[in-house]
Amino acid sequence: MRRLRQVKIVATLGPKSCEYETIDRLFLAGADVFRLNMSHGSAEDVQKMHAAIRRVEREAGHSIGILVDLQGPKIRCGSFENDAAEIFTATCFDSILSLNPAIPEEPACRTAKSSKH
Repeated sequence: MRRLRQVKIVATLGPKSCEYETIDRLFLAGADVFRLNMSHGSAEDVQKMHAAIRRVEREAGHSIGILVDLQGPKIRCGSFENDAAEIFTATCFDSILSLNPAIPEEPACRTAKSSKH
């Protein structure tokens, strides 16, 4: 299936549009790229959407782009003792480096001014 146009249509997937059948219909309606918002859903949800997109791609015989929308500078953390933590410059803490649970988490150094969080 070759599309004869100079633009790409991007479809954002979410909780209401993450099933294979919906992704297939979106592709047939003209979507060229699927956007995955990493701020919503679990790692398993993202893996399921990725698998569904690649299934549609195989069945259609046409490459489909995946655009991953990362969260940006916002840091999400678990809970701290007494609901606060003081962080100093070059404090080392554990940081999740991958959505893949098979990859072990490694300590990472971050530079931050001392502040209460």
